[in-house]
Amino acid sequence: MNKTPSFFGRYKIYIIIALIVVALIGYSMYKKANVLPNYAMDTVKLDTISDTVSESGNLITDGQANIVAPIDGVINNIFVTDGQTVGKGQALFSISSLATDQDKALAYANLLAAQNGVATADQTQLSLGGALDTAKQQVYTAQNNYNIVSKGYHKGSTNPTTGNIYKYLELESADAALDAAKTNLAAAQQKYNDAGLTISSAQATADSAQLAYDGKSNLTVKAPTSGMVSNLGFSIGDKVSATGVSGTTISPVLIISKSSTLVFKTQINEIDIPKLKLDAAATITIDAIKGKTFDGKITKIDQIGTNTSGVISYGVYFSINNPDQGLRGAMSGNVDIETEKHENVLTVANSAIKPYQNGKAVQILPPAGSKSKTLVYVPVQVGLKGTDRTEITNGLTEGQQVILTTQPKSTNPLTGATTN
Repeated sequence: MNKTPSFFGRYKIYIIIALIVVALIGYSMYKKANVLPNYAMDTVKLDTISDTVSESGNLITDGQANIVAPIDGVINNIFVTDGQTVGKGQALFSISSLATDQDKALAYANLLAAQNGVATADQTQLSLGGALDTAKQQVYTAQNNYNIVSKGYHKGSTNPTTGNIYKYLELESADAALDAAKTNLAAAQQKYNDAGLTISSAQATADSAQLAYDGKSNLTVKAPTSGMVSNLGFSIGDKVSATGVSGTTISPVLIISKSSTLVFKTQINEIDIPKLKLDAAATITIDAIKGKTFDGKITKIDQIGTNTSGVISYGVYFSINNPDQGLRGAMSGNVDIETEKHENVLTVANSAIKPYQNGKAVQILPPAGSKSKTLVYVPVQVGLKGTDRTEITNGLTEGQQVILTTQPKSTNPLTGATTN
C-alpha cells in the first residue's frame, strides 16, 4: 500500500529554496548594516589661503569735481570750453533764474528778516554778557567776604564793622550770600549760553534765506578748484536744475579734473574697510575691456563714511599701473584686493568646518574595525578663511580624510553614478 507523501516531502525543494533566499537576504542586511555610508570626503593638504575683498566701482579722473547748477534757470553765458585749463575762482558759466519778480521780492524780504534776527540775537547775547560779568563779580565779592568772616569766626577775632566778636550767625549769612551769588552766576551763564544757541539758529536761518534768495537771482558759477574742463554738455539757452527729478541724479554742467589720469573708485563697507591699507595691491577688471586685467594699488581711503539706507561705506581709490587706451571715465568694473595671504599652510574645504561646542570641528569616519557608525568630531583651530578653503592651525595633520557633508552619497541604480 503506497503512503501519501508528507507536506515536507511534497514541497521539499521549494522550502529549501525559500530558506536559501531568506539566508541570502539576512546576510545582505547584516553586511549592509556594518558598512559605513559613502560620504563625500576631502583631504587635508598644504595650500595657499588668501583673504580677498571684492567690490564694484567706476573709473573717474584724478581730482574730479562735478559742477552742477546751484539754482533752477537757463544758461545765458558759458566762459570755458572742453579741454581748457582753469584756475580756482575762474568764471565757468552764468545762469538766469526762472523766478518771478514776486518770488525774488519775497525771498529778499525773508533774507532781511533773517539777517535782522541774527542782529537781534547778537545784541541779546551782548547784553547778557554784561549781566554775566556782573554775576561773576558778585561771586568774587561774596567769596572774599565769606573768607574774611570764616577766618575771623574761627580765630575769635573782632568784626571791625560791629566792634563785636564774629558770631556763627554772621558766618551762616556770609555762606548763604555766597550760595546765592553762585546760583545767580549759573543762571546768568545759562542765559548767555542759550543766547549763543539762538545766534546759531538765527544764523542757520539767515544762511538758508541767503541760499533761497541766491536761488531766485541770476548768478555766475565759478571754479571751486583748478584743473581741466571736460564733459561740457550744455549750451547757452539750456535749462538747468539744482534739484532734479525725484529719484534721478542731477547731471553736472561740466567736470573739472586736476589731471587726465584715470583712477578706479569703489565703496567698501564698514566691516571690510579696516582690512585695507594704503599701497595695497589690487586687480581691476573693466566690464567694457574684455579679457584684460589691470594692476592697481590703493592711493586713498576716505576717513568719513557715507550712510546709504543704513549701510555705512567708505570711498577707496586705486591707481591703474597698466592703463589701456580704451579706458574712459565712468566705465564700470570690479576690484579685488588681497588683504592677507598665508602660504604652505594646512587647509580643508570650507564646507568641512562645522560648529562644535562653542568652537569649530571637522568630522571623520570612525576608526577601522570599530563597530560604531557614528561620525567622530575632531576639534580644530582655524586661521585665515579663503574663497574655497580654510587654514587649520591646530587639530589635523596632512593627508587626513575629513567629511564634507553629513549626507551620504546615494547610487543611481540605472547609471551607477553617486550623488550627495
